[in-house]
Amino acid sequence: MSLPKSLLKLGPGTFFDCYSLKTVALPDNLKEIPLSLFEGCSSFSEVTLPKNLTKIRAAFRGTSLTSITIPESVSTLDFEAFYGISSLLTIKFESPVPAYIHYEHQGGAVPQPLVDKNMPTKILVPKGSRDEYLKADYWDLLASILEEVKSQ
Repeated sequence: MSLPKSLLKLGPGTFFDCYSLKTVALPDNLKEIPLSLFEGCSSFSEVTLPKNLTKIRAAFRGTSLTSITIPESVSTLDFEAFYGISSLLTIKFESPVPAYIHYEHQGGAVPQPLVDKNMPTKILVPKGSRDEYLKADYWDLLASILEEVKSQ
């Protein structure tokens, strides 16, 4: 599915439970992926994120994504941005600077951010930037699954 290039905003849950939705190319003018945008879209397996995207909320729970590439423009991620995607194998970040992980701490131990702890997901970052990622808040909790891309 392609959306109009003039589209500036999508509301939370716009495609909620659209079981037959498989792919979407989001327009470059879109700045934020809102909460639950694709939640429950069990056939959804491919997305092209906008080059000017700045924020990704927890939008993909219950989809069939196996990989996703995060554009360099993304500066903020919800703590649970990629929770609930049992098929997700890789998240590739294009920016050498880690995005801010937004988390409202409620006390107690902090869980692993971004992905479910027991999933086989690997997080790929640009060569030479792993240490920078691990210094940023919450990224150190991902040390065991954070790898550098061998070539750019």
